[in-house]
Amino acid sequence: MGPELAVVAPALAIAGTTLGAVATIQQSNAQAAALREQATQEERRAEIEQDWADRRAGEERAAAQRAQSTELRKAKHLQSTLRARAAASGAGVDDGSVLALWGDIEKEGRLNAANIAAAGEQTASGIDYQSGLNSWIADNNARLKRMGASSTLAGGRLSAASSILGGFGRMAARYGGNSSSGSTGYGGYG
Repeated sequence: MGPELAVVAPALAIAGTTLGAVATIQQSNAQAAALREQATQEERRAEIEQDWADRRAGEERAAAQRAQSTELRKAKHLQSTLRARAAASGAGVDDGSVLALWGDIEKEGRLNAANIAAAGEQTASGIDYQSGLNSWIADNNARLKRMGASSTLAGGRLSAASSILGGFGRMAARYGGNSSSGSTGYGGYG
């Protein structure tokens, strides 16, 4: 190897090692950015799903209230029908059996209305619970992706440093020569 090549070869090795290290850092930066974007998208998705679940739970509660009102109206209608039939039969509204039926209709109406309200609330609570659980999972996934982004950046920097040190170590072994032989460090030429 000529003296010019002895000077150029180490310079090319340094340039190659440096380019490899820069590429490693750029790749880790890109991977970290992708992980951070995935985390952001995960959080956005969770927010949208939370809003949708809140709306669904509210709709379930409202539907239960409407059904509850309908059930109470039906009971009132049955009581009115009972009153009319009792009056038409001549028994009178104050008759003991009519009053007992009147109370039973009211109790049954209130019980049915309460069951409807409870079922609606149970459905809405289930939606709220599942939504909260989904949000918790999404938040943890986002946190893990952000931690992964940090680890990717650190790993990229360590890999780049390792490449640089390894490259310099190989150059020293290849071009360093034997210092005890009086060499200048470039393949024995000097």
